[in-house]
Amino acid sequence: MKNRSFLLLTVLLVVMAGSSLWAYGTKDLEQAAYYRDNGSYFAARDIYIRITNDFFTNKEIRREASFFIGFCSVRLNEFWRAILDYQIFLAEFDNENYRFVPVCLYDLGRTYEVVSDLPRARRAYMDCIERFPYDNFAKLSRERLINIPPQLPLEYSSNIPDRITTQRSANSAYSMFTVDTKRVERVNNFINAVQNMENVEETLSNLTEQDKALEIVQKNIQNFKTKTKFEEAHSLN
Repeated sequence: MKNRSFLLLTVLLVVMAGSSLWAYGTKDLEQAAYYRDNGSYFAARDIYIRITNDFFTNKEIRREASFFIGFCSVRLNEFWRAILDYQIFLAEFDNENYRFVPVCLYDLGRTYEVVSDLPRARRAYMDCIERFPYDNFAKLSRERLINIPPQLPLEYSSNIPDRITTQRSANSAYSMFTVDTKRVERVNNFINAVQNMENVEETLSNLTEQDKALEIVQKNIQNFKTKTKFEEAHSLN
């Protein structure tokens, strides 16, 4: 019995040692940041994803990596994926530590704006303002809300100091960045066409190969095929 317990303890120590050996650290974040700062967003995102998915990596390192997954998706003009990335970050890391949360809410609002989902954009901005009223990203959120009806109540737009009071954050993914509005228009037209089952072939033909590689486009192509089969089956009846 003692030998068995000793063997189990040995195996556990080996596993823990291996986990510590292979866990990601600050050097991995620095490598990803190097790729990100040099515009290699695919390479950076791949590292961030691997860091975030590693259970044995320090939670604060995973927190930073998780936020920058969405950042990279924005810079790659993959806005529909960025929304999911930011939602995943908030679901896992919006807790007692608010690092990256204000900028994430602001960027989420901007991303919803890009894809023309104004109600959700407004909600994200309002969350940022209500929860972090003295943060600079709350100030930026108020500025964005000016163009989103209904107008922001006056009590949120006055007597707010222009200063950052939260922990070390990050720049917005939209800072010094130009949205590919033509791509957004093409993809949104296709998504709406699939939802309404009208002009699908035409809007699909307008997509570029890069557009078609987007997850949201692949998903809607599959939805279109499923709806088409369903309609054909019912027409035979």
